Amino acid sequence: MNQINATSEDSLPFRARQPGYRHWNLLWLAGIACLVSSLVLGYFAFRQSGQLTSAPLPAAPFGPTKPPDGTVFSPPTELGPDTVAIPELGILATIESTGFSSSRRMILPEPAKVSHLDNNVNFGGDAGTNLVAGHVDDGGGKHGAFWPLHTIRPGTPIYVTDQRGNLWTYVTTALEIVRKNELPENIFSSGGSPRLILVTCGGTTIPDATFSSGFTYEDNVMVTAIPVTTSSPGGVHEK
Repeated sequence: MNQINATSEDSLPFRARQPGYRHWNLLWLAGIACLVSSLVLGYFAFRQSGQLTSAPLPAAPFGPTKPPDGTVFSPPTELGPDTVAIPELGILATIESTGFSSSRRMILPEPAKVSHLDNNVNFGGDAGTNLVAGHVDDGGGKHGAFWPLHTIRPGTPIYVTDQRGNLWTYVTTALEIVRKNELPENIFSSGGSPRLILVTCGGTTIPDATFSSGFTYEDNVMVTAIPVTTSSPGGVHEK
């Protein structure tokens, strides 16, 4: 083990270092305070301008519901790999596989794209939750890929393709409003019955200095869907 020389700076008594340390601590705290203040003030100025005071929430959440029997689905025929499509809502977005940030938030790409959580669960698998999340907007008024998600109805088909272009069909069984910090742990699970979960933000904006926009939303809009078909590039087959 290395020894510290008695004449080195690290061996000086605490009282000899304290003024400098206090000075830098005060500067650091002042800088953080300025940053937080500017973001919060910017947020309220943005709200007063009449923009982005909220994102849409479902008018009538539902579920869980049983998928209708005998429904014939007509999936899009020209979806590329890594794509989610909900034709009834006009949703068509590229999927990126991502994990969590150091703050345990799911990493999301630009608003026009969505993220598929890398939790070792694949589309069309026999177990586990495929969690796909996306921004509701870009923080400046432009809608994100999942903006229309709040309007989904029971039985709405959701189509996803994997990186090889295989197409999988899911049918919507639930639409919920969940508080921002109350998403159920099981949506991140690799076990349990196979399902697809789609998540985006909704509700009233609230200040949050950890976001570049200076705000986030109070709620999440969460859609649950279950698999009804499997497919390959050569066609679609009932499960």
